[in-house]
Amino acid sequence: MGILGELDDRLSIVKRWGIIRTINTQSVAEHCFNVQRICIAMAPWFKLEILELFALSQGALHHDDLEAITGDLPSPAKDYIAKREGGIDTDAGVWYDRLPDDLKEIIKLADLMEAFHFLCIEMKMGNRYVVRHRRNLRQKIRDHISRHPNWPTGVWENVHNWMVASENETSRIFTRGDNEPTGSSERSVEDRVR
Repeated sequence: MGILGELDDRLSIVKRWGIIRTINTQSVAEHCFNVQRICIAMAPWFKLEILELFALSQGALHHDDLEAITGDLPSPAKDYIAKREGGIDTDAGVWYDRLPDDLKEIIKLADLMEAFHFLCIEMKMGNRYVVRHRRNLRQKIRDHISRHPNWPTGVWENVHNWMVASENETSRIFTRGDNEPTGSSERSVEDRVR
């Protein structure tokens, strides 16, 4: 058996956003990587110990492993399956399932934030179809945080500031690095690459 199993490989080809029109495509593997990066960035807000940080990181990377079997399920379908007796019986989510609930809740927050960021990029690219979805995600993020009154002070403010930055910042895809839009430069693409 190789280091990467069939399910690991499959995560890189399973596409997210199956029921929402998007310009970009995103695999479940890309999403899990981004969620892990957001978790690591948020870790200081929660004052995690090093072992908790490792568990959070691994849990974030593996939180959607089940989707290698099911494909990317829309949230309403996930809720329905979770409520059924027994759900889906598989070892795909073993890393995530073993986490304490408080770390799962941080991963859920990062999961919502990653989706919000993806939709911000979609809007920057001109996808007006996702406006309502992004607005709903903003509310889901706020609701998720409000269900955790024991979280450290400042989590909502940090997340809110991050969301505003995600909405307002110009992606590096669209700028040269000195905040000049790529189309307004007199230099050619070849000159900028050198």
